[in-house]
Amino acid sequence: MVRVYDYNEGSKIKVFFSIRDGVITTVSVGNRAVSTKTGIQIYVDDYVSKQLDKCELYLDGMSPKLRVKDGEVLEKPKEDIE
Repeated sequence: MVRVYDYNEGSKIKVFFSIRDGVITTVSVGNRAVSTKTGIQIYVDDYVSKQLDKCELYLDGMSPKLRVKDGEVLEKPKEDIE
């Protein structure tokens, strides 16, 4: 499971999934993106926003979640060591 945030906690990136007839039609990424369509909005870490093609959206009750697709691996950034 990929960490999903309900709001922008500092440096999180907005992802908006436009949905039509139960199918995701477009994905908008960026905190300045504004959609006029029906859909689901979440916030994710920056490295996740750059690898959304490796993830799939699903609902856990009424909460949107992301998970890594079978056979895919998310690359996490290396921490800067001082």
